[in-house]
Amino acid sequence: MLLEVKTSRWPVSLILGSAFLAAAGNGISLVAFPWLVLQRTGSATEASIVAGAGTLPLLFASLIAGVGVDFLGRRRVAMLADAMSALSVAAIPVLALTLGTGVLNTAVLAGLAALGAFFDPAGMTARLSMLPEAARRAGWTLDHTNSVYEATFNLAYITGPGIGGLLIATLGGINTMWVTAAAFGLSILAMAALRLPGANRPEPDDRPDGVVSGVMEGLRFVWNNRVLRSLGLLELAVTGLYLPMES
Repeated sequence: MLLEVKTSRWPVSLILGSAFLAAAGNGISLVAFPWLVLQRTGSATEASIVAGAGTLPLLFASLIAGVGVDFLGRRRVAMLADAMSALSVAAIPVLALTLGTGVLNTAVLAGLAALGAFFDPAGMTARLSMLPEAARRAGWTLDHTNSVYEATFNLAYITGPGIGGLLIATLGGINTMWVTAAAFGLSILAMAALRLPGANRPEPDDRPDGVVSGVMEGLRFVWNNRVLRSLGLLELAVTGLYLPMES
């Protein structure tokens, strides 16, 4: 009986672990990218450009995140998002080792920050969409599962910058990126081990007809639901005020 309970909670544990690692990696990147610019140029303006490059892609990517999940599958999108994030941070020490640190100018760092951030909404959407089935397997209510997920995700995202600061102080900005890439790599392994109905690529009949039609269908669904519409507009306003201060 104990083995059965443990097995039934395995999917939700993998999702929570993956979310924690990905959020921690993003939290570290939030500090590490601007720090590398400050370290090389001393310019707060250029540091803010790189920080902004890591947040502005979220505005567009959030619109197509759900469609991407519907086309490619939840588990695959979560792994792809983490792979792009890992690639964006691992590229920094690789470039430094092969071409020298001089190549890591503001434009290169801004491009890598944008690359890593672009797929983050899709990865988050993919993990969230797998929670209901994982909750059913674990015998948890949706409220409980969502609460645990949000607590796990936000704990990692809040502590990530602090961890990033400690890593920069001990390892240096460039070597910190190896640790960040490792966090994303472990998140990918957690998703690779996940076995859950509905996590793979949907059947053709269950996919949207196209990207634009899928986005419009999602927007209409949210707009026609008064609660979702209100929450969406509220979050849009809060995010619009919060992201500039974060950067």
